[in-house]
Parts: sequence; C-alpha cells; structure tokens
Amino acid sequence: SEVASQNIYADLTDAELRQMPARSRFWRRVFETGIDSPEGCQETFDRLIFEVQASGDTGEMTVFYVSMGEQTGTGSSDFQTIVSCVLSTIAGISLLPQVCSVDLNPLISTNNIDASAILQDPVNMNYPFYDAGITGKGQVIGVSDSGLDTDNCYVWDSSGDIRKNGSVDTSRRKVIQYDDFVDAKDDPSGHGTHVVGTIVGHRAVDGRTESDGMADGVAKDAKVAFFDCGAGGDSLSIPADKGRYLGVGTSAGARIHSSSWGSFLVPPKYDSMTRDTDSYLYNDWNFLQIVAAGNSGTGNNEETIGSPAVAKNVLTVGASQNPTNKGIEYLADFSSRGPTSDGRIKPDVVAPGQSLLSMNAVPSEQGECDPDAVPISFNGGVGSAEGVLYLQGTSMAT
Repeated sequence: SEVASQNIYADLTDAELRQMPARSRFWRRVFETGIDSPEGCQETFDRLIFEVQASGDTGEMTVFYVSMGEQTGTGSSDFQTIVSCVLSTIAGISLLPQVCSVDLNPLISTNNIDASAILQDPVNMNYPFYDAGITGKGQVIGVSDSGLDTDNCYVWDSSGDIRKNGSVDTSRRKVIQYDDFVDAKDDPSGHGTHVVGTIVGHRAVDGRTESDGMADGVAKDAKVAFFDCGAGGDSLSIPADKGRYLGVGTSAGARIHSSSWGSFLVPPKYDSMTRDTDSYLYNDWNFLQIVAAGNSGTGNNEETIGSPAVAKNVLTVGASQNPTNKGIEYLADFSSRGPTSDGRIKPDVVAPGQSLLSMNAVPSEQGECDPDAVPISFNGGVGSAEGVLYLQGTSMAT
C-alpha cells in the first residue's frame, strides 16, 4: 500500500493527463493495470524473491535484490499484467525517500597453443620473455570464474587437492586458494578451467614434475587464487561486495585479478556494478582488475563494451585473431568495440582470443592431460581431446 501511494498520477483528471508527456501517460497506464488495478498484484508478489546484501564498499548502504521465481499453480495473470505489476512496483519503490537508487541487475555470463609466443614474439613465434626468466615465477593471479577442475595435469598437485574453503596454502604447485562461494567444481569443458589454464597452466603429468605441454599458460610458473562463482551454464553469481571476490588471493600477494565475464546492456551504460568496481579500484592503487571486453562486436558493432569492462579503472581486453586465422593484426569479429557511452576509448589492449588451446575440465577423470597429437580446432574455434580444449572469446584473451 505504501508503494501504491507513490502513484503521482492517480488524482489527475483525463484532461490534465492529456496535457502531460507521453511518458507520464505511459506510467499512468502501468499503475492502473498493475499495482492499482482492481485485481491487484498479489499473484505476482507471491513469486518475488528478495535477497538482502550489505555492500561492503558503499558504507552503511544495504542492497536489496528482487527477482521473479517460478509460477506455482495454474496462475491467472497474463504476461502484460505481470509486466505492469513489476514496473509499477519498481516505480513506486524508486520514489520512497529511503531508496537511493534502483538499477537493473543483469545476467552475468562467461564471456593457448600460440598465445604465449604471439604475446612475446609474434613474427618469429619465439619466447624471449621466457628466455629472460620472465615466466610468472613468484606471482599469484586472482581469478573469478565458473569453477576449476583442480586435477587437470596443468594445475594438478598429486600431494592432494587444495582445501576448497578459501584458506591459503602457498606450498601448493598451482592452486593456492579456492574460495567456494557457489560450489567447488567446474562443469565438463568448463569456462573457468580453460581461463585458468591460459593464464597459469603448466603441465605436470605426475602432478609434481613440470614439463612443457601443448597448452601451457602465458605465466606458466605463476600460481592462482580462485573464486568459484559459477551459477550453472554460462551464468555467474557475483557478490554485491566487490571486495568479496577481488580480495581473493591478496593475503598471498595477488595484485592482479582476471575477470573473463560481464554483462551487456542495450544500450550500454555505466551501471552500479561498474560504479562499485571503479570505487574499489580507486581506493586500492596497488591492485588491477583485468576484464574481458565482451563478445558483442559482430558486424563491427560499436559501443558494445560490457559491464564492468566499461569501468574507468579496469584494464579492458579485446580479442585479436591468431596466425591460424587472418593474423594477429586483425581484431576478432566477435570482440566488443568502443567507444564507451561517455566517449572513452575501450578496449585498452587486445590479445589472442580466437581458437586458443588450454585446459579441458573432465570432472570424471584425474590427471587428464595432453592427447598424442594436437587436436583440430573446428566448429568456429571449438574442439577438444582428453585434457585440452579449444575455445574462443575475449575471455580467452583476458
């Protein structure tokens, strides 16, 4: 009833309403067919799910998430009534003095056989960084993604699996922290496993002795602190408190966090996730978040950078092609383009993101590793064999 009382159009006459802009007339109809309708919106309200989170980076502010659950019973409300009920409720809530802002909480989704050489010496395909001892040794990289298959030979530690409770063990070969925010696994051929392999993977067939593999990562001697936020399929569950996931690995010395995910709004905008990300990074100048630009650029589609990649304080990565395609001088067709809605240049850099070979999650096996021969990339840059997998996207570039 308090929300319904926010209908500022309720007492207007038809003549007065006709003098108002079309937008005002639209909202009058929304209230009349929604929360102020004779039938009311109880059936819709019964399906709403409320979640409360205290956002650690916004002072004493409390964040309320509202989502729509499954319909129970037969249900008599048609789609238009449900839309009107939801819109009129949101409009009424936004006018309450206790509410600072109302924002869309978009769906967050997951957005290397040649990658290491391309980044070091793309002309001759050599490894001058590795030759100079720059292999990532002594470094820890934070990663948030769908999950990680910790017994793939590129991260496997045969002394035993890491405790998946957020604790840090720097003695581990590769995975020194696993925060099970959602769960403690990855799906078959999962996104997170491939991403981690591209960054830090280094083959150890026995889980101890490392040797060069066909899908070693770019920083092959670095270690990883992992935040598991996979919510099933391509969906992710990102906490409102940005420190909850960006803080993973910091106690072990991680100062870089890789986020191969994001959301894409039409039109793109500087949303609350982007704002909170910028705020977190602004207050920690010794920390860098690297974010995938997105995969919405097909057809040279401009202004398609996702969130939080559009943030000012992140390093946004687009995807280039590799020598098996047109070449490293070409942007991958799918890679999201700038500029941002306020005219800033994005992405900041590009890296190989098309048909990259990395770790393949095979949860039913332990120690899955290289096949006898490099698998063939097919079906638009996707293909797998045993413990390795081809994928493409700005996620792979990040």
